[in-house]
Amino acid sequence: MAQQSPRISIKRLITPIVRPIDDFIKSSLAGGLILIGCTVLSLVLANTGHTWFIQLWETPVNMHIGGGYLFPQHGHHHFTLAHLISDGLMTIFFVTVALEIKREVVEGELASLRKALLPIIAAVGGMLFPFLFYTLFNIGTPYSNGGGIPTATDIAFSLAVMSLVGGKYIPHSLKIFLMSLAIVDDLGAIVVIAVFYNQGIQVQYLLYAGTIAIILWIAGREGFKKLWFFVFLSLPMWYFMLLSGVHATIAGVLLALAIPVRNVLTAEELTKRLEDTMANLQAESEKENEHAHGSPATILLETLESFVKDNASISQRIDNQIRSWVNYFIMPVFALCNMAIVLKMSFANQIFTETVSLGILAGLMVGKPVGIFLTTFVFVKLRICALPTGISWGHILGAGMLAGIGFTMSIFVTLLAFDKQPYIEDLAKVSIIVASTLSALLGWLFLRFFVKQSPQH
Repeated sequence: MAQQSPRISIKRLITPIVRPIDDFIKSSLAGGLILIGCTVLSLVLANTGHTWFIQLWETPVNMHIGGGYLFPQHGHHHFTLAHLISDGLMTIFFVTVALEIKREVVEGELASLRKALLPIIAAVGGMLFPFLFYTLFNIGTPYSNGGGIPTATDIAFSLAVMSLVGGKYIPHSLKIFLMSLAIVDDLGAIVVIAVFYNQGIQVQYLLYAGTIAIILWIAGREGFKKLWFFVFLSLPMWYFMLLSGVHATIAGVLLALAIPVRNVLTAEELTKRLEDTMANLQAESEKENEHAHGSPATILLETLESFVKDNASISQRIDNQIRSWVNYFIMPVFALCNMAIVLKMSFANQIFTETVSLGILAGLMVGKPVGIFLTTFVFVKLRICALPTGISWGHILGAGMLAGIGFTMSIFVTLLAFDKQPYIEDLAKVSIIVASTLSALLGWLFLRFFVKQSPQH
């Protein structure tokens, strides 16, 4: 009797290819919870007499690369482990961020102007208002350079908290809205980092990095799919970017922008080919008990897996290989390193009196929800865009509160803004933790208990 081929859902097979945003949302909960755990662990170790833990991140790391014409007077580089994490490992984080941005712009939720307009408008308001709130407190002070700190939104944390609210209270369209908003927000943060937080541009090295970026872009444009080629050229591009004065992590953004994101086949074409293949193999299985190269069921599964693998774009292959490393290694290490803060008694008073703290608190906790809600409200009332199905104004305000969870990006900008002011840097980090925690709590409570449940649920 011929073996029956297993029942396989075509939709389930192609979903990871054509709807990667769903997988991203699901992975954010685990990633966000791990980040919370590492933050708490780092603070505990730093404040319970474990001096080795703080000293660990100051471990010197020396590099010697080149010299001569290409690298005049730049053969030796002296880093600490903390610098290597922020300049090196975080570059990989920025690759995933930029890939997500490009994927959504090319073929995702931001691909059409009608879909993209609302989160873009919300993100602009969610960056402008926090900047204005911070500037109101810090204009003319030594801390005015920190205006970019409260403009950021942590995608993983905000989506993790939204997931904790519970599925029946949160329309899927609201998760898409928050993620799209956060992606545009991250794009803005990348621009801010590249333009405002550089250390003096070295044109020679910037040209070297730009030349490699153009080569990568042309290769991607021509459909070149060899992963090793992109990885190999990205290493010297990162090094040249490091020497250029522009933050080295921007190399990760340039790499991601060069990598093709489109799948080989459209969803419709892939579905048709898979259905035809299943029909042919099932017909064959009715004629023969066993094939020379295995059972019909085995051949069917291998063929379907091959189709899915061959259709995946190079960006998906890279994302699949590094996203777990980012979520479960790079981001936890970043949190452990940068949350190793010795909490001083003076922080308790200064967090509500020092202008840098007040600017961060006001920017994240007030500027974010006000900016997102107000700009969205104005443009919807002007009929320039419309709220997605199932989303109420309460949902928009709740999402704005969760967007006040700055954490990763805010801390990263803090490292750049106050690099020479260690005490203010630590105070700013504590302010970010307080503001992000309160934003998460208020957003969760508001969405859980004060927003009317969507009729579709």
